[in-house]
Amino acid sequence: MAVRYRRPFPLDVIIMRSAPALRIGAVLHFTGVCPPVEELRTHLAKHLALVPALSAGLVGTGMAARWQQMPVNVAEHVRRSPLPVGGEVEEAVCALEEEAFPSGGPQWDMTLLTGYEPGRYAIVYRVNHGLQDMGGVAYTLESLFSTPPVPAANSSAVVHALGNRPRPSLRHLAQAGALLARSATSSGWPLPGNPRSGARTFRRAAVPTDLLRAISRPYGGSANDAYVAAMARATATWTCTHLPHTGSPGLPLTVGVNIRRPDEADAPGNYVVGARLAVPGHVTTEQCLRTTVAATALLKPPPRREALRRLTWAVPYRILHKLIPLLLTTDHGDVVCSSFALRRPLQWQGDPVVAAEPLTTLPAGIPVAALLLAYQGRSSVHFVTDPALPGMDMLHRHWLRAVHEQACQPV
Repeated sequence: MAVRYRRPFPLDVIIMRSAPALRIGAVLHFTGVCPPVEELRTHLAKHLALVPALSAGLVGTGMAARWQQMPVNVAEHVRRSPLPVGGEVEEAVCALEEEAFPSGGPQWDMTLLTGYEPGRYAIVYRVNHGLQDMGGVAYTLESLFSTPPVPAANSSAVVHALGNRPRPSLRHLAQAGALLARSATSSGWPLPGNPRSGARTFRRAAVPTDLLRAISRPYGGSANDAYVAAMARATATWTCTHLPHTGSPGLPLTVGVNIRRPDEADAPGNYVVGARLAVPGHVTTEQCLRTTVAATALLKPPPRREALRRLTWAVPYRILHKLIPLLLTTDHGDVVCSSFALRRPLQWQGDPVVAAEPLTTLPAGIPVAALLLAYQGRSSVHFVTDPALPGMDMLHRHWLRAVHEQACQPV
């Protein structure tokens, strides 16, 4: 039976056509004896129908582009990569960044990493960011590695409150419009000579999710608020060190806002809106947390999130096809920091996933992208930077220091 796909958003088309190196995904760490790769291929083949995006490709160009079901050669999309005993999984994951997706098929792959440690193995899932956002990744992982598979309506991928089609007021629409307009403009942040190398540096950091929750709870916030506030302070530390004479309060932060409805859990494409927040980092820890909680509060009510969704989809396609390439290539200077949570335990053939780590990407016009993935009490953050920016590869350490400073802040 043919799968019905929604019309692709212009962002999806542009990434798929002109920026194929923009890839996201996740690394799942298992305990147990690694099965043969043939069993993983068989598993994928049996469950492809649960995830239409895994069989989706674009046909046509520009505004005429459409999603279309494509044949999937599982043997090409699913592979095994043996590591030497004591080998580093992170090194293997970084090496995969140089690998192209299989030609002539959907833009994703899955790699089974084995041999590095007895009783451990990992599965690396990568996908073109035009084909899936992190919500799509979450739905894919829950569909393939949950028993039984998670129903779409209960998936971690969606905003459940949007299923009721909340009705935004005129005020909600006006606030959402102002936020989208601000997010689409250049920040004016002074990148030092706008250096860009095209290379990428990857770093990771992880903290207990309960620590982030405890930090923000006295201010009425969430774990995500503590994460974002620490990002603001980390970038302020970087600018103070490397751009001390600019007077910059830190890099502006753009956070991802999920607008995926329950009936779109399995849909290909991006259902995330970028929202720029005014969160100064050169303030006290308490002030930074209070400012962050106040800023993100505007994004949380379902009617306002529905307003963001409606306005985003209401912009004429002709305008978006001209605007989006500028947003992806102009030096905005924003830090893109998104977060997601996998709310159900994952497993495969009885082997539990003991840790899940995100993979994110870095568009050319921004200095750093960070993605947090919360799973089973652990929040792992993937930082991607351009090595042309001096010291930016240490941002993960600044972030960890900021988190622990927040934890020690008396309330």
